[in-house]
Amino acid sequence: MIAGPWRVQKNETDGTPKCASPLRWYQYPLAYQIRWAMRSRHPAAVGAAAVRGHLEGKAKLLSGTLPPIASTFSNDELNNSFPLDRGRRFRCEGGQRLVDEVLADIRVGEVRDRRRRASVEAQERASVETLLANLSAAALNVIDPWRFAAVGFNRNDYTRGDLSLPAMQRARDQLLSAGLAEGQRGFQRPDQFGDGRFGRTTRLRATDRLRQRFSEYGLGRGSLTRPPSQLIRLRKPQDADPMQPPEEVEASRAILAMVNERLASVNLGLAGGEQRLLASWEATTREDDQEEKDQRLRYSGDLSAASLYRSFSGNWSSGGRIYGGWWMSVSRRLRPAITIDGARVVELDYSALHPRILFNRTGLPLDFDPYVVPGYPEDEMRALGKRTFARLLNRRQTRSSRRLKIKAGKGDLASLPPGVSFAAYSEVLCRNLEPILPFMGRGIGVELQYQDSLLALSILERMEEAGVPVLPVHDSFIVPEQHENLLRDAMVSCYKGLFGFLPSISRKIAHSRPGGGTPSGTITKTVKRKRAPDD
Repeated sequence: MIAGPWRVQKNETDGTPKCASPLRWYQYPLAYQIRWAMRSRHPAAVGAAAVRGHLEGKAKLLSGTLPPIASTFSNDELNNSFPLDRGRRFRCEGGQRLVDEVLADIRVGEVRDRRRRASVEAQERASVETLLANLSAAALNVIDPWRFAAVGFNRNDYTRGDLSLPAMQRARDQLLSAGLAEGQRGFQRPDQFGDGRFGRTTRLRATDRLRQRFSEYGLGRGSLTRPPSQLIRLRKPQDADPMQPPEEVEASRAILAMVNERLASVNLGLAGGEQRLLASWEATTREDDQEEKDQRLRYSGDLSAASLYRSFSGNWSSGGRIYGGWWMSVSRRLRPAITIDGARVVELDYSALHPRILFNRTGLPLDFDPYVVPGYPEDEMRALGKRTFARLLNRRQTRSSRRLKIKAGKGDLASLPPGVSFAAYSEVLCRNLEPILPFMGRGIGVELQYQDSLLALSILERMEEAGVPVLPVHDSFIVPEQHENLLRDAMVSCYKGLFGFLPSISRKIAHSRPGGGTPSGTITKTVKRKRAPDD
């Protein structure tokens, strides 16, 4: 008899092991079989558990215990997915009617002795609406309308917020059984080469039948929104209550709500044809910013994403940057092709924002380019200087007495002239930034993001008071060309109000082909307008 280790107990008299039940190993629940088999490496157990698991799963599928879900998708298809956006909802009446229809189908045949509580009803509606809104956004994607939504069904993911795991499971099962969704069920398995686990979340996308429903209910890009309750997020809370943001953070909710209403009232597009431009969609994200990666993955090609939100990391004074707009996933080369109500736009951005803030903290102006190292070519190596500065800023050094030192990143050595080491280059860069070296190695990058988020909010509020739509991209802002001077004045005034110095602002210019229009190979030119520091 082979007994699983989780069932072995000891005799009360002599302490010798005894089996708690007469069950053989293959009579235990399947999850325990697999877990023990992979740990014990017992060949008979491994083979039998795998075969029995396959047969049991097939039997459940044929008996109708599990809803039908396709298993013919390739890994490439399933990996072409985006993480579920838990804050998405419908703003139109058609979307609400679709939610009512799915909820009614879910409740058919339910036998309940008592009515649901109002909170449970609200959670169920929010869960169904969120799932449908994400499937609708995927179907509207202009790059690939057949992307999957990656939906997690881990109980730990539903401990906070207004979504319910049982409601999400019922919505998934209903959509699958009704032929409105297709995809691949998620899985998690023990890692046979170690003690960890590997797996993949459930993948879902709308079938042709559900896409027809979207069309019948008149759902389009303007049908999706983000309610006020979803405008503030706290990722991985550590020493802060995610349900009770401080007063300043709570005040920004109202600002974002007004800006989102403004953006919903205008027509955002791309000149020159969306398909041709978006075929070469690019995104520039920093390797050390997980939110930037999620932003690119979630909103690339999704022109229905025009509702902004703030995202904090760990606590309410770290991060806080603004996300949620599809234009943030567009590369700088393509941003000049954006149109607002058909009008051409201009993009103004703060030059070297984080180094400037640090210099201003020390009471000094910044009158040189901090990313350019003396003695090295400016055009070819400015990008390397910017990457190296960001890594120095975000690095957290445990011992302050140690010398500040970082290793070359991917592609850094190829950017250096022949015979120059990365250590020698970074040493010259640090020497050039000596006044702000005490800030390096302390991991204050997220603190500076909080500062630039306050700056962005003050600019958005100023432009909203003037009735001008503005598209923020962290330290840059996009407005119709006729409002360039108004935006510039707001950027100068807000920066001086927060940091006491005048900023340096760059303007991005789009060059078009003769005959009008913006080609897919748009080139942008940066024109810097330096301002003297305060006396």
